[in-house]
Amino acid sequence: MPAQSRISKSGISKSGISKSGISKSGTVKSRPARTGQKKTVAAQSRSGDTRARVVDSAIARGTNLVIVRAVINREPELRVLASGDEVLAFDMTIRADDGPAESVPVIWTNPPAAAHNFVEGDDVVVLGGIRRRFFRSGGTTASRTELNARQMVPVSARAKVRSALDSALGSLAESSP
Repeated sequence: MPAQSRISKSGISKSGISKSGISKSGTVKSRPARTGQKKTVAAQSRSGDTRARVVDSAIARGTNLVIVRAVINREPELRVLASGDEVLAFDMTIRADDGPAESVPVIWTNPPAAAHNFVEGDDVVVLGGIRRRFFRSGGTTASRTELNARQMVPVSARAKVRSALDSALGSLAESSP
């Protein structure tokens, strides 16, 4: 690893990125994936030209994995659907030091009991997938794109954050063909 990327005892590198890939500012930084075989395949561009492109075969097609570190900015609201399913809905704000704040709507279907302890202002890491859902509202069809949470961990629980990230990233390699 280059010197500027070494991890300190606190878990934060000199570049400001923790071992888990989450920076001090709360944004998730990408790093090269440790994955399997790479192969070159032919890919057709929009113009119709055929070009070679490198594909990492250890990441399955159709993978929908999102990792967000942010602050809950709207008190989580629990709703019970007609089906009996519970949905916890809230918004999160991602604040990068050098850019504008971004708002992310989050839903969590049938969350565990511990999820009800999260409150507005909590700094959390959410793992899940992006989902666009359609619904009827006022006689028209509307849609909403949301982060569909599968797991949420307080940032202060570093070991749990690391475990959740390792599990999520490990699932990418396991689901490959």
